[in-house]
Amino acid sequence: MAATGSTINSDSHAKPKSRTAVNGRFAFEDLREITPETLEFGIGAPSFAMMAKLKPLLAEATKQRMDYEEFGYMFQYGALRGDHVFVQELAKFLSQRYQDPVNSDDLMCTSGATNGLMMLTCTMFRHGDYVFVEDPTYFLAIKTFRDDLGLNVVSVPIDNEGMNVEALEQLILEHQEKLGETSDKRPYRAMLYTIPVFNNPTTVSLSPERCTALIKVLRKYNIVAVCDDIYNIINFESKPPPRRLFSYDKKSDSDYKGHVVSNGTFSKIIAPGMRLGWLEAPEIVLARLMFSAIVASGGGVNQYTSAIMGTALKNGILSPYFTDSINTFKRKMELMCNALDKYAKPYVKYKKPMGGFFVWVELPPDCDAEAFQKYCIKNYKVSVRPGTCFSPNRNFKNFVRLSFAFLEEERIDEGIQRDLLDFVDKLLGGNSNIIEEVAEENDIAIEELTNEAKYSCAICHKKYKTKTWLVKHTESKHQQSGAETQLRTKLEVEIIFKLLMEAQKDISKDDAIQL
Repeated sequence: MAATGSTINSDSHAKPKSRTAVNGRFAFEDLREITPETLEFGIGAPSFAMMAKLKPLLAEATKQRMDYEEFGYMFQYGALRGDHVFVQELAKFLSQRYQDPVNSDDLMCTSGATNGLMMLTCTMFRHGDYVFVEDPTYFLAIKTFRDDLGLNVVSVPIDNEGMNVEALEQLILEHQEKLGETSDKRPYRAMLYTIPVFNNPTTVSLSPERCTALIKVLRKYNIVAVCDDIYNIINFESKPPPRRLFSYDKKSDSDYKGHVVSNGTFSKIIAPGMRLGWLEAPEIVLARLMFSAIVASGGGVNQYTSAIMGTALKNGILSPYFTDSINTFKRKMELMCNALDKYAKPYVKYKKPMGGFFVWVELPPDCDAEAFQKYCIKNYKVSVRPGTCFSPNRNFKNFVRLSFAFLEEERIDEGIQRDLLDFVDKLLGGNSNIIEEVAEENDIAIEELTNEAKYSCAICHKKYKTKTWLVKHTESKHQQSGAETQLRTKLEVEIIFKLLMEAQKDISKDDAIQL
């Protein structure tokens, strides 16, 4: 697993001295979000091992494109909507994966979802405008809107069917006088930022009934929805993925103007380093973007990479990779959910995702997820994202988002075991039987789960924290009475107890679990 040393070498370059003195090999090193010894459940990106399989495939796609690139068009300033082969093949690819038609006339190339969001927001809105967002939502979108663009962020609650459309309409009415007026250069009054399919972090999808209702609200108040449709293709069900919101905004409707933009990317399904994505948008939006000063100056975005990808899609070079990667993500998801059931049930709650990269975990009600994050890093070198960072109002204080995408498969069970088993035991005051219960239920020697075992079975030598559980074990597994069990020597017990007391003193107040 790359994050634990197989790919990342901590001695390969000097540690940065300041936030500006960085020279990492990829973003997570520069941002100091990754260390060689850390198990990363916080990063929403494909693993290094998976992306290594791309090398021969992209080399072949590059060779094939170069063989017929007679005039070097792919090296020129880009076509306004992207390489012509790429745009045509992208429409076919998305139609197949969505199992819903995509028109190439609605597509424009970007250098990833973040670029698409920035291009659209900077072109269509200005400082002080309003953006409505789901609560919770992608944490860096919140920072982008507030810190980089100076927009007013209004949060909208969601539930198991996605965004609460009635609550959205009420919030629009409350802020209506503050929303901008429309003009030829400003076709919409405000923006709605949403992740309607496999939401990040919750993985819920907007129900068909709410999609229909949302389109009516967007048209009624002249608001454009920008949908981060970046996980739609990572679908774990045998049926098609939930329909993207764009398909509900029908051009055949008498009141159609175009109130939905679908913002997609290859970062999650191929590789983020390619910086390649797309916008599926109505003509009123595409015209503003294509003929903006930004595109006029630099040309269409990512001409070279889109040309290579166009050839790869046309000739089916990446088809096995897409299938393999989605199957891998599904296996990782199953491993994570199985580990949660194995080590933390019934002390945590979660809904098994049908797609995407994440499991949204609810900790006990009085647990502080930020303290949990610090505890996991300090004690077990396991990284998670606390729920508060996904909320504009810092809600979801007892939730964490776990990503199964970045870690290699063999490390997922280990990370969940490190994270949650001992944590839940301490959360319940150190008096729970959870560790013994997990060990007994899964026939695991307790020393594999904790170093706190004091009592040893004389027959099979499995170890337990309490004498009560040792008695239960011998009676159920070996049909012997508790009187026949063997206690570790008094000296061993005293030594271990002293070590535990010293370890307890090392936990600082900041890292203590808030009950």
